[in-house]
Amino acid sequence: MKKKRDITFDIMKGVAILAMIAGHCFIPLKLHHFIYIWHMPLFFMVSGYFFHDKPLGRMMGDNVRGLIIPYLIANGVILCGALVMDMLCGTNILMPKFVGALAINGLMHNPDAYGGLYKSSPLWFLLGLLWCRVFYATLHRYATNVYIQGMLCVCLSWGIAAFQAQLYLPFYILQGLVSVVFYHAGYLLKQHIQFVKQHKNMFYVLTVAALILGMMQQGLDIWALLFHNWILNVVAAIGTVILMYLGISDFVHKIDTGGGSFMFPNALASRSMEFVAASIAFV
Repeated sequence: MKKKRDITFDIMKGVAILAMIAGHCFIPLKLHHFIYIWHMPLFFMVSGYFFHDKPLGRMMGDNVRGLIIPYLIANGVILCGALVMDMLCGTNILMPKFVGALAINGLMHNPDAYGGLYKSSPLWFLLGLLWCRVFYATLHRYATNVYIQGMLCVCLSWGIAAFQAQLYLPFYILQGLVSVVFYHAGYLLKQHIQFVKQHKNMFYVLTVAALILGMMQQGLDIWALLFHNWILNVVAAIGTVILMYLGISDFVHKIDTGGGSFMFPNALASRSMEFVAASIAFV
């Protein structure tokens, strides 16, 4: 018998996609901080939850289909739009957009660099997730102890966040590497999912406290490598995603036991990377 798909993570990704769109709109500042605490870390944690050690060729093939192709398609749409704008309105944004599509300028706080203001920056996530997956797969293969993996992920993420003003790598490599702490947290969540469910009340209390403290620090922005307080931001992000998992998991269980169904998030998030790319292209 085919195992029934757990749509908990589909709903989580669907909510995060909607939050991502809202975060790029004009919204109250506090709501913006709340969204930015967890919406991008959620994608990395969910990806880490489903991490499996694969042969290099298979892993790269999956990433090309799931990340690179959506990145190229979304940038193609953006470049076509820039070409139309140049032709109809006399603007000159096609070349900066093209440079941005190459992702050779990965820093938001360097707008004077060629293509800086016009780069396809919101698409950083697709390339960032690629580098995060490649790094974590390599780490998992050569450092088999889960605690050593965690220590290295924490040190790498903190180091990039602490010295981001002195660092630069193209293709959003740093954005991917700074996020490995969330990817590893997702992997650990899967390993200890029963413990989390058995102690969910404790996680509720700790997460609310961490979220309040994290929002007081103005949240985080992975794209800009900006962590106002790395410890509080990371704890608040991970805790919020876990809290969301617990709440949505309970909701899905009630739906299942009641014989109902919830198809929209399944349809939305089963092709989540394509939806992310398409949403960003039109934000």
